[in-house]
Amino acid sequence: MIPPMVAMMLVNMGLSAAQTVYGKVQQQKAKKELEKLGARPEYQVQPEAYKALGISQSLASNRNLPGQQDMEAMIDAQTGNVVTDINRSGGSAADRMAAIAAAYAGGTTQKAGIGIQAQQQYLNNLQNLQQAYGQMVSEKDKVFGSKQQNYDFKNAALQALMGAGIQNIGGGVQGIGGAANQGFSYQGQMNQQEQAQKDIMAQLALIHGSGANKSTPANTTQLTPQQIQYMMGMQTQLPGNVG
Repeated sequence: MIPPMVAMMLVNMGLSAAQTVYGKVQQQKAKKELEKLGARPEYQVQPEAYKALGISQSLASNRNLPGQQDMEAMIDAQTGNVVTDINRSGGSAADRMAAIAAAYAGGTTQKAGIGIQAQQQYLNNLQNLQQAYGQMVSEKDKVFGSKQQNYDFKNAALQALMGAGIQNIGGGVQGIGGAANQGFSYQGQMNQQEQAQKDIMAQLALIHGSGANKSTPANTTQLTPQQIQYMMGMQTQLPGNVG
């Protein structure tokens, strides 16, 4: 029958070995998952955001109003018609020249108004482009922030799993070492008790079996009756002497 101490030692060593194996499994799994996780995520933006930015860039690259050339051409045509009508109307040359100059001045004023509108529209387009860039930055930050948060969550979970595996490995190895030391200590105690039992039996044989006429060996110490009684009491407590 296996002594209780030995049985307990074997159970502890089995549990510690199982803990070590489980820790290695955790560690290997965490390493594989970390390899799959890869590097930090890169920026990813929806295509619509790029399209919106492209439209803003296109509008900001043109300083003219949409159809401005057509409007200026219409003004020139109207001015030409007015000049033609003035020349046909007759009158003095001075009057006709004054009327023609006024017609051209009116056309120039209209073109200038269109140019001012074009400049104002150009400034508005630049502001819209600036806002589009700001929206792109915000979009990138949100997308990247979401990916980074997901990455950090997975990384922390896998690092925790790997740490648990390492801790289990260390705990298992420590447990195995403790169980082994326990076994060595138990074996040492058994050896000491066995040697003590041999010493007692040798002393008893010397006292009861050799007689008074035989000399006592030089390395053997005579025991008093009180010491013998004490050791006999200890002998009853030694393993194997119970019952």
